[in-house]
Amino acid sequence: MRFKRSLVWTKPSYLGDAVMATPMLDGLLEVSGQTSVLATSAVRAMLADRPQLGFVEPGPEQGFWGPIRMARWLRRERPDAVFLLNRSLRSAPGALLGGVRVRVGHATERRGALLTHSVAYGLDEPEIDCGLRLLRAVGIEPVGEVPSLKVTPEE
Repeated sequence: MRFKRSLVWTKPSYLGDAVMATPMLDGLLEVSGQTSVLATSAVRAMLADRPQLGFVEPGPEQGFWGPIRMARWLRRERPDAVFLLNRSLRSAPGALLGGVRVRVGHATERRGALLTHSVAYGLDEPEIDCGLRLLRAVGIEPVGEVPSLKVTPEE
């Protein structure tokens, strides 16, 4: 499956989660015209070695009205697909109300019915594998399965 625009909804400030998501991001970048990640400046700096990756500043998804604000934002931005790497219930209603056609995520916190592609989450599995299963759920084969970051000589 190919997407014109996709969004990866992560825990926006968790550096370790962002590193574990790099194989999934790389696979998605191969088939998506534009891929963005919900991320803070620290995560953006860490993933700067992927210049084709776009970023969305967190904020609209937080607080009591967060899912509604996120839904409004998604309706304006109109991504074809949202990959919910975070496993909280709060992200799924925002994606559904935002009118996102393809909503892929783990069937945790009883949110499976809100997703178009609901994937089991393995508590004993490496986090990388859980992310790659989200790609495979929509027919995308990953380009690699090892997390990677590149650093410049200055870094």
